Amino acid sequence: WSAVQYGVKFVGQSLGVLLKDCGNQYDVVIDEKETLQLNTSKTAAAVYYPLVQFDQPNQGHFVRILKRTEAQFGIVSLDGFVIDHPDKLAAPLALASGRTRLVRKDPALRIEFLGDSLSCGYGNLGAYPCHFSADTEDALLSFPYLTGLHFGAEVHLQCWSGKGVVRNYNDPNVTSATPFPKLYSRTVANDPKSAPVNGSDFQADIVVIVLGANDYTTDPKPPEDIFAAGYHDLVAQVRR
Repeated sequence: WSAVQYGVKFVGQSLGVLLKDCGNQYDVVIDEKETLQLNTSKTAAAVYYPLVQFDQPNQGHFVRILKRTEAQFGIVSLDGFVIDHPDKLAAPLALASGRTRLVRKDPALRIEFLGDSLSCGYGNLGAYPCHFSADTEDALLSFPYLTGLHFGAEVHLQCWSGKGVVRNYNDPNVTSATPFPKLYSRTVANDPKSAPVNGSDFQADIVVIVLGANDYTTDPKPPEDIFAAGYHDLVAQVRR
């Protein structure tokens, strides 16, 4: 899903990560002071990506990696972090622009967002005219993530561009085989065999649902009773 993150505390002079990826893009936050950007390639096996190299050895550091792109770009597998790899960082990663570090004012506040392209940050880095790609999307500059920053809350973001409650964008039928509710319970959004999300891991204080635009943007539009039933079913899923 968008905006997922993982981090590591370590002692060393450099850090890299092993990723089997599909071209996703990430923020790399160094000691909560500096944010760099990591772009990956589509590979069949895990690839080593050097992240950062420090001037002094044997110092403690904390590095977080946050996913900017959405699930439709493909599944990523983290095979581990590598400390003090013999291969040196050829050139530093570029700085990520427009960043504000998350300072939690109320660590107990948790907000869950369910949505489509509006929540994913679809095209929010693009300049007209442009085509959508990983280069034009940044979930960390999307309104759900910025809302979390504003309130100092922990955000859980599940979104997929083009998905609807019962009908996805431009589907030739009034209902779709895999609208958003079919994906909601998956830990890995684009894996039908994924383990279901454990609801006790993240119990939200507030749930924001921004879905329905794709159901009605194009024809044929779903009947109101079918849409309403689908929405009620999704709300029931969230409440379980």
